[in-house]
Amino acid sequence: MSFLDPNCGYYSTGDAEFKLRYEGSSPAGGGCGEGSCVPVQGTYVSHFSGPGCTGTESYYLPYDGFAYSCRTWNGTGQCGTIHRTVTNYSARINGGPCQDLWPSGNTLSDFVTIYR
Repeated sequence: MSFLDPNCGYYSTGDAEFKLRYEGSSPAGGGCGEGSCVPVQGTYVSHFSGPGCTGTESYYLPYDGFAYSCRTWNGTGQCGTIHRTVTNYSARINGGPCQDLWPSGNTLSDFVTIYR
């Protein structure tokens, strides 16, 4: 027996277990690439691991004293829950254009990955 959960992906049931197979599908159009994700909580800043807002998109949890778990530059997407140390080179802020803020890179901890 199997069924498709639009929030999580495709499940197939065995005798006494459930297996999740990540298919990259969710109502928002992008999948959560981790064990769990949280919905976006508003618009603020997305950091990027490459110049020109390329590479992995991340949210920095220490903003506002860890008050939010997911805010993106345009208020869409979802965030993973694994804290990571990331070197970023560019950012988009509050719906604005891409900015190459750290040409030599800026490494900080407590980022979560943004999925779209």
